[in-house]
Amino acid sequence: MLPTVNFFGKDISTYGLMALLGFCFCFGFLFIRKSNVVKKEDLIYSTLYALLFFGLGGKLFYLIITLIQIRDLSLLTFELFVELVKGGGYVWYGAFFCGILGYFVYCKKFRINFSTLMENTIFIFPLGHFFGRLGCFFAGCCYGIPFPPPVGVYFREDSLAPHDVSLFPTQLTGAVFNLFLFFIMLRLSKRTNRRYTLYSVYAFSYGIFRFFLEFLRYDHHRGAFLFFSTSQWLSFVLIITAVVSLKKTEKV
Repeated sequence: MLPTVNFFGKDISTYGLMALLGFCFCFGFLFIRKSNVVKKEDLIYSTLYALLFFGLGGKLFYLIITLIQIRDLSLLTFELFVELVKGGGYVWYGAFFCGILGYFVYCKKFRINFSTLMENTIFIFPLGHFFGRLGCFFAGCCYGIPFPPPVGVYFREDSLAPHDVSLFPTQLTGAVFNLFLFFIMLRLSKRTNRRYTLYSVYAFSYGIFRFFLEFLRYDHHRGAFLFFSTSQWLSFVLIITAVVSLKKTEKV
């Protein structure tokens, strides 16, 4: 839709700009959020720690899915591999699961309760994802199936999406859902004696949403196995982790 914006004569990636805004808002949220059980420095440092895992996981999953789709590996040259690494392709689920792993490693290293830390940082995932999906919309990636206006939108010729057909705005749908989920989790966090974790709320809600949203996706570089896409299978995994988290809460 708007792949680049011009600042003082220099074109800047809108996707990168949205990622930067997401970074700033997430850390800003952690700075202003009050917590009586986790130190402020642990919230910040653990998130910086997890951010490294987040970025590496998103890129690693993207490379794995892309390489699987290249059936003739003789076509894979060193230049193509470097281009894939340098390119903007990321897989959200890869980033998410590896980001959680980053938090876990931090907790083990500094002897912090993992569940408690997650309850105070899980908010930033839907908040950051909101900005990420806006970036996808501006770049034209992760686009939806052909869909008539006014719901469907036309993308510019320099975007990653086809520009000659009206497409369902799956990116904006995901952005709105994530922002809505962020505020719902904020409201639920104020309730006392909850018999569920905020992680289970996020994991179950987003897992269900993403599974069905995948049926509206039209980009062909997501991988598939049997009847479902890679993201749909990973949605099942996310829902399972939500159920496990809920079960553990019930036993306490």
